[in-house]
Amino acid sequence: VKDKAMKLVMDSYMNLYLGIAFFHIGEHGKALGYLSQVHVQNPMARHPYDVATKAESYAYTALIHLRKRESEEARKEAIAGREAVLPLVDHPSRDFVLSVYEEVMNQTGAMKEPQGSLHAKWKEQL
Repeated sequence: VKDKAMKLVMDSYMNLYLGIAFFHIGEHGKALGYLSQVHVQNPMARHPYDVATKAESYAYTALIHLRKRESEEARKEAIAGREAVLPLVDHPSRDFVLSVYEEVMNQTGAMKEPQGSLHAKWKEQL
């Protein structure tokens, strides 16, 4: 890809999907390496799908921290993901990010009353 901005966006998608793949096979260190390289912060990436992509990287990073019992880091990533998708219209990526937020907040005791409304929808896939 000749355009640097477009290359950054395309590389971000590649890093997201590699991070997700490594997450699902339990290679959390490798997953974090790829997820940390998801950068969709440029003028080419203002579409809601691009915003949701960055938010998905926050969500998967939060899940990894949660599994490593790093509660504070998990909450920080889950909150960043939630903040990114709240203004978006309903979309599967938005639902996933919000369900991860609920799971992290429930499991770390940050949410006083468990919500579970979105989490049940995604639990089987994780």
